[in-house]
Amino acid sequence: MFKKLFFTAAAAAAVSVPLAATGWAEPPSSPSSTDTSTVNGVGKGGMPQKLGDFSATGVTPPLAASNDPIPPGKEFNLAKDLFKGPGESTPDAIRDFESFVWSNSQLVVPGGTETITSNPQDWEGVTPGLAIKPLTPGCDHGRSAVPSSASTRCVG
Repeated sequence: MFKKLFFTAAAAAAVSVPLAATGWAEPPSSPSSTDTSTVNGVGKGGMPQKLGDFSATGVTPPLAASNDPIPPGKEFNLAKDLFKGPGESTPDAIRDFESFVWSNSQLVVPGGTETITSNPQDWEGVTPGLAIKPLTPGCDHGRSAVPSSASTRCVG
């Protein structure tokens, strides 16, 4: 019994030494990897700032009067408050919200604007996470929330 306990303790100690050493590893030499404004890939202020900037400058007419940060959850709750009826799911509310936004607005792109479809069927199955994906660094990978009729998948 003591032999098994001693062996287990010795094995744990042998593994812990290399793991502890990783805590003392040298910091990365690339300045961009230690710059706190870009570590998260979205930029300074994170997704709330990105969403605030897009609402004020990425859409015409603007959806917001200023570039103040907008937490994504606040935007999702607005969609649910405005468009979620009895028995409807959150993706249904997001679909109707996106359809409403793009029926009155255009996307600002380099050199002008682009009309995004406001047809609710084109926004079918867009979940809250997928709705903000066009603002993220992964916007051009995998499925996009921006309907295929648009020439862009990234908007922020």
